[in-house]
Amino acid sequence: MRFFLRLMFAVVAAVASTMAVAQSGTIGQAASAMQAGEWRQIGQGGDASGWGSTLLKTGSDNLLNYADKGLWNPNTRELQFLGKGCCGEVFKFLTYTESTNRWTQEAKPYWDCSPATNCYGHGYEHSTLDPATGNVFWRPYNSSVIYKWTRSTKTWSALPSGPNPTIAVAIEYFPDLGGLVLVGAGQIHLFVEATNTWTQLASGLTMGEYHNVASYNPVHKIVVFGGGNGSANLYKVDASRKVSAIQKAPVNVGILASVLTVDPASGRYLLLGAGGGFYQYDVAGNTWATLSSSGVPVWSPDSNRILYVVAVPVTSYGVVAFLTTYWSDSTSKVYLYKHAAGTIVPKDTTPPPAPTGVTVQ
Repeated sequence: MRFFLRLMFAVVAAVASTMAVAQSGTIGQAASAMQAGEWRQIGQGGDASGWGSTLLKTGSDNLLNYADKGLWNPNTRELQFLGKGCCGEVFKFLTYTESTNRWTQEAKPYWDCSPATNCYGHGYEHSTLDPATGNVFWRPYNSSVIYKWTRSTKTWSALPSGPNPTIAVAIEYFPDLGGLVLVGAGQIHLFVEATNTWTQLASGLTMGEYHNVASYNPVHKIVVFGGGNGSANLYKVDASRKVSAIQKAPVNVGILASVLTVDPASGRYLLLGAGGGFYQYDVAGNTWATLSSSGVPVWSPDSNRILYVVAVPVTSYGVVAFLTTYWSDSTSKVYLYKHAAGTIVPKDTTPPPAPTGVTVQ
């Protein structure tokens, strides 16, 4: 009898251990074992996850071209990326599910014009995600309409027509303001979901005409934005809607000029320059510092070092994921970077089991 009980306890413990590993997933497993400053490869083209050149091919173009950011859903542990090849090439909405370690492609949206020959655009910074709901937003090239993908139904709907300051803007969800900001051509606008309204927060800001950026900081509750073609000028907007300039970046910021992202653990911004420089921005001190670029594995073999590199702050685990490719499976890789020490313990989003043996009176 004692042997049987010991055996049962061992089986239960083994099952519980297996379930814990399965729930933590590839990103969670790697992140928990990483040290500050460490890079770690967790995927490569041709592996069981489905990542690779076939997934990223849009015709003659690459899905990661003219793009620099992806999305993380902390509730479902999904990593998502929306992108497109230029001039009639295919739009794709990709989802990586951590629990299954698989990449899949979402259904074609009703508004998608590709592969028509006059269907222009790339990924830019035209996508963002509400971390509370998992709803995704996408702005087509040179459009006054932004579309919302509702996670629970996987259906698309259009927001009220809004500003269209330039052909390629940046949009970013700002949870503390209950909506998203849109940045481009020296302007910043706010869309509030509760009221379904657009408001201009500032105009006449010094920045590039297009290819702008915007990045929400979950630690400091701000969005850093600006940059664009030929510009290193950046600003921040806070939860009171105040817009102010911050220290100029050490290199130009914008699509194909750099990759700007945020470390979700420390709240420091990270900047990878097209020339190979690696930098961090400290919000509290309003200062930039140069980091060692030795051993950074995401650099492209092209002369533009950040070509086909997309960053995704993974708030659940305090790391940044980088999606990279250079046309072939052998160069299509997924990396994690841990900038700050410590591990974020993600909230448990598993629903409790249904009660049994309960009588409702």
